[in-house]
Amino acid sequence: MYNEWEKRENEKVKIQVALHGGKIDDTFPTETAHNSTTKEQSFVFRSPEDYEKMSLEDRKELTEKMLRAHKSALAESKTSLV
Repeated sequence: MYNEWEKRENEKVKIQVALHGGKIDDTFPTETAHNSTTKEQSFVFRSPEDYEKMSLEDRKELTEKMLRAHKSALAESKTSLV
């Protein structure tokens, strides 16, 4: 029952978007979010011994790379919900 209601609400939103001249993307938001994580390398925390072997520059570079990936994924998730 909830699924049917949700489908009707989505159709209402699609009509409103079309009336305002917007473009409608028919993909479900979780599909796009999932596809974006598979495009980029998903980061997994490693054991502390792995990090101890890395130089300080390498650790800083890895941190920056992880932050960029996190921020872009967060921005995509916010835009896909709109």
